[in-house]
Amino acid sequence: MKTSVHILLGSKNLDFSIECLSSFVKYCKSNYEILIHEDGTINEENRITIRKSLLRVNFISPNVAEMKIIPKLQKYRKCYDLWQNNIHFKKYINSLFFRDDSVQTLILDSDILFYRFFELPALKSKQVLFIKDKFSSYSIKALHLKPFGSIKIKSKLNVGMVFFKNNMLKLDYIEEFLRDYDSDLKRRIYFIEQTIWALIASNFYHPHYISSSQIFNASKQINFNPKKTVAIHFVGTYRDQYKIAKKFKAIKNIDTVVLKLVKTKRLNYFLFVIDRLYFKFSKKIS
Repeated sequence: MKTSVHILLGSKNLDFSIECLSSFVKYCKSNYEILIHEDGTINEENRITIRKSLLRVNFISPNVAEMKIIPKLQKYRKCYDLWQNNIHFKKYINSLFFRDDSVQTLILDSDILFYRFFELPALKSKQVLFIKDKFSSYSIKALHLKPFGSIKIKSKLNVGMVFFKNNMLKLDYIEEFLRDYDSDLKRRIYFIEQTIWALIASNFYHPHYISSSQIFNASKQINFNPKKTVAIHFVGTYRDQYKIAKKFKAIKNIDTVVLKLVKTKRLNYFLFVIDRLYFKFSKKIS
């Protein structure tokens, strides 16, 4: 089944983004097309450079996106305000408004470097695939979770890659969530896109992790396995590891692998508190 790959891209760090996305083009053996959602900073010279590197690519300008999206968001004021002011939430909205129901969808960050040939798995209905994070990086508070709160969410879902086949645009649900938890979200608003993806996947679908032996987030120490590692996600905190990690090499002439699905775990108050403490401790010693 064909896959539509959606990428939010800007001119900042474009050389790095192109190097990572070129590795996806080189190593992904699935049938796909690429749609670039421009953030407003891409110019024609950038487009020419991107086309030379990625080949099969189409661009969606901010003007085209706004013409389609703004009328649909008029009755969702919280969603509209967040879409206007949060670039990460804009990636969620823009990608889902331009997805094609007849194909599978991959939302892909431009900071993931691939090392070996792979294929996307054949998904069953309602399955959603995420990178497994080291922490549960969400905008909500521990008290929002059971047994004290009512929010149901799976742990450690990272949106560097989100792969699915169903329509995951749930504006009524998001609007209600933003209205009910508005004041509590502001302190960690930078995780709002990831929180919304995780909430929707946890409450309406069947989220899974990509096997951490295949794709994982960069950290202080990178455990690259030349036989198993498919890709590394260079999240902002550890972007400097890229200079070292881009020299890693997978073993040549090994078979193309299919990304593996791993079951997720439910997050609750106690696990989230422990997770937050571990996160703060790890930052102090890093």
